[in-house]
Amino acid sequence: MTSGTAGSNQTEGSMADQGIPRFSIVPGEVTPVEHFARLRQAVEPYVDSTPLRDVSRMPELPFIHQYHMGRLLFAETRMIHQRSRRDAGWIRRNDVGHVLVQAFITGGGASLHGGREYRTVPNGIVAANMCFELDAVLTDSHILTLVVPPEVIEEHLPVLRDVRGPLFAPGAAAGKVFADFLISLRRHLPDASRADAPVLTDAAIGLMASLLSKEDTSSAEASRGVLMAVQRHIDQRLGDFDLGADSLCAEFGLSRTSLFRMFEELGGVRGYIQRRRLMACFRALSEPRNRTRRIFDIALDYGFSNPSHLSVLFRSHFGMSPSEVREAAGDQFTQDGTAWRPPDGTGLSIPEQMRLWSRQLGSS
Repeated sequence: MTSGTAGSNQTEGSMADQGIPRFSIVPGEVTPVEHFARLRQAVEPYVDSTPLRDVSRMPELPFIHQYHMGRLLFAETRMIHQRSRRDAGWIRRNDVGHVLVQAFITGGGASLHGGREYRTVPNGIVAANMCFELDAVLTDSHILTLVVPPEVIEEHLPVLRDVRGPLFAPGAAAGKVFADFLISLRRHLPDASRADAPVLTDAAIGLMASLLSKEDTSSAEASRGVLMAVQRHIDQRLGDFDLGADSLCAEFGLSRTSLFRMFEELGGVRGYIQRRRLMACFRALSEPRNRTRRIFDIALDYGFSNPSHLSVLFRSHFGMSPSEVREAAGDQFTQDGTAWRPPDGTGLSIPEQMRLWSRQLGSS
């Protein structure tokens, strides 16, 4: 596979012959200001990035290399001095729910993340939890990131549900081991085949589960137990047209005041349910098994009964119509729906395709 900003055009062959899908945004093709705009667009599902210095005069510009490992994304990023924010409005528009496990090779900064303040230092391992608001000011940094979707967290890494900030005690051997693993991934992923991806993914998940089992990273989890139970209930009943505040209060014995207070930072009960339905519908449209189903039939599965309203909501939330989501996703699979192909030829730009990867992660 070829590297560079275009990702790759894969030749036909066995999975062992094909590289792990990759997209890169590197300097040199556009002006520095346009380059940062592309980077900002690529990370939009996660944060709103604002440079804190004149990009046009920087001697060394940032870059992103992103790999799709199946159940996880891996990224190597060089960042410039910038502010990264994820407020309530950003969460409503980009409700991905992933956790970004990051190793800062160099750089760092100060963060306020879901009510917790912490500093990131070189060689530190931190978790950026997309379920919470974030306001971070980072210096020039070199970062390795594993993007872990909610499905993997629920099944294998429940310790990450509530965590944000440092994952390991300063200087802990566990943190050093995990940083070494991410550095090894960075070194070997460019030459790895798609057949290697499941093995590498399982290794990453297993190592995290083992190293985090002894860490006290979820001390606040108990206080969020009811909220998490309500959220799971919502996800399991997205197709129920009666799903709403009244049914939730009845199911969990909550007053409307308590329920509304619980979801206040998540954009309200109604807004949260709508976002979960939109994301579930987005992911269903991305799955190869649904390629022959009518879009409206899929929408009905997730509580949408008005096709024109659905199209408006999709365009507002994702910047794409339901049919465009399906078209963009269709080129990513072989005819039997089993093998990933980089979505070249979809008509999307590299940053748009990287955003698509982020939003589809965990969909199948």
